Amino acid sequence: MVLGINTTQQYVPAKSCKTIIGIILTHLGTQEPHSAPSWMAESTPSYNNEPSVLTSLFFSAAAQWVVILTLIFGGCCSNALALEYTAKHNPHAGSLITFAQFLLVAIVGLKNRLYVAPPRPRSWHALVDEITHILLRERKKKNGGHVMVGIQTLDVGLGERMNRDVAERVRTVSPTSVIRSSQAAFSNDGQIEYDAVVNGLLDPLMPGGTQKYVTRVYQGEPGPKVLPTATRKSILLFDGHDLESRLASYWDVLIVLGSETSPPATTNTYTGPKVVVQNASENPRVEWTNVDFPTPLLVQLFRLRFKPLRIPLSRWIVQVVLFLITSLLNNAAFKYSIPMAVHIIFRSGGLVVNLLLGLALGKKYTPAQIVSVLLVTVGVALSTTSSLSHKRPKPKPDDEFHTTSVSSFTQDHLIGLTLLTIALVLSGLMGLAQERTYAKYGRHWQEGLFYLHFLALPMFALPGIGGDLVQQFKLANASPPITLQGQIQSLTNSPVFRPAGPLGARVPTHFDPILKRILSFPLFSITLPSFYIPLAVNVFTQFLCVGGVHRLTSQVSSLSVTLVLVVRKAVSLWISVVLVGGNRGDVYLWGGALAVVVGTVAYSLDQGRPKEKKIKEKEL
Repeated sequence: MVLGINTTQQYVPAKSCKTIIGIILTHLGTQEPHSAPSWMAESTPSYNNEPSVLTSLFFSAAAQWVVILTLIFGGCCSNALALEYTAKHNPHAGSLITFAQFLLVAIVGLKNRLYVAPPRPRSWHALVDEITHILLRERKKKNGGHVMVGIQTLDVGLGERMNRDVAERVRTVSPTSVIRSSQAAFSNDGQIEYDAVVNGLLDPLMPGGTQKYVTRVYQGEPGPKVLPTATRKSILLFDGHDLESRLASYWDVLIVLGSETSPPATTNTYTGPKVVVQNASENPRVEWTNVDFPTPLLVQLFRLRFKPLRIPLSRWIVQVVLFLITSLLNNAAFKYSIPMAVHIIFRSGGLVVNLLLGLALGKKYTPAQIVSVLLVTVGVALSTTSSLSHKRPKPKPDDEFHTTSVSSFTQDHLIGLTLLTIALVLSGLMGLAQERTYAKYGRHWQEGLFYLHFLALPMFALPGIGGDLVQQFKLANASPPITLQGQIQSLTNSPVFRPAGPLGARVPTHFDPILKRILSFPLFSITLPSFYIPLAVNVFTQFLCVGGVHRLTSQVSSLSVTLVLVVRKAVSLWISVVLVGGNRGDVYLWGGALAVVVGTVAYSLDQGRPKEKKIKEKEL
């Protein structure tokens, strides 16, 4: 049964309407005679919740920054150690390391970029059937209370038609009762009475409401009306053109319809179940939905689609090429005897590249900033020279296989430093391109993280990269075989996790029986080449590091990103030199590192820089 008040649609002045509603509510014993209901009076906004909102925003932002800094300092520092260990055992595996890193990020991000496309109704009646079954499933999932359904469209006739046809279809296939209403029934002279909608219809139908409601306010009959009483398990169908701005919190399902002349108009205000239909009346097409349609698994596989891009694909192509080349060059530098300390220090010269690129684009900098960049440059040079001098091998006279001379070793260094320099410049260009993209289209870092890695995977098949990758796979497969069980046992028996007792014996713990049962699983008995263990650790930590950097990039400018990464690299340098290398370093190494940090901090703290020239819209 369709509940509601069937009257002719005639509008009367607002004052007369208030009197009518007052008489109706007086008849119900809820309002004094001839007084306007509370929801018809003007209301003022309340700010009592403002402190709690600010507090929530503060803690939300603080938690977000804790996650970002944890990923950057924890993930990136661990990745530097894993990369150093991996490159030490196989310095020629640069392409393999890069491919594994890109593959993991693409696989993990693929889940968030795919969705199952909804079925495409072939006609208006098929669309009505699909929406009807969606509403009945929501009715079944909701134990008590009404199912509030909003039908939003700019075409008034289309909304009324959908409201009527869905109500008739629900009544045909189910005993569920339907309450019908529309925004037009609560409008006077084109103005919508939102308070009337809320207090006269939506609030009474809430679980704690009176269940006595009105479906039409402005009508031609001046006499009092007895309001119908709902059954608490009905479906409310309410059509209108603006159901999200102030009514979004009431809807259990929102249907957004578009026609040939008016596309579906929707915002991100409503986050519940939503179905967006394009050209609903003639050739309906479900443009977007977050409602699950019960379909077989095989059908779902054929309906997998990529989510619509928020940033055009053309914006990603250049960044993908720059990112891939930068990663390959950085990892290839290990082949030319470049130690990890040089990698860390040399990459900190990104501030120099940012300034040079800024000058090329017409930006102006203060003398203090230029001096800071010069200080960073000197620091990078000192630390690099110190690290390379400590890395110089000492020839053994009795070693007949040692043929590396001092000159060839220096030539390798020169090639490695050249690769790092090119990578540094390309990284700076990519940062500027990324900043421009986010400034115009929004900071969608998750989309950027996925497509920068996913679109680069086919490029590994290009001549030169593909052949090198195959050779590195063969070299990795030829490494000595090991089992996960043996590696974990060796790690747990190390002095770090199990200190020796007073007599030098290892003290057993309560964790030993549990570990023994865990290692008895067949998975830990699998034999695999030893090179893949550090490679897996490196790839996983790289994934954490990249996620943190992209989160940071979406929050702040490229200069602030450089500042945070320089501090992180200083921590990685200390771990690499002192904890792993067992060296204290010399005055040139630490003096250069200090110069890099001081120069970067001084650059960022300088407040006297003139405002940068704004990039023209056409350049974006």
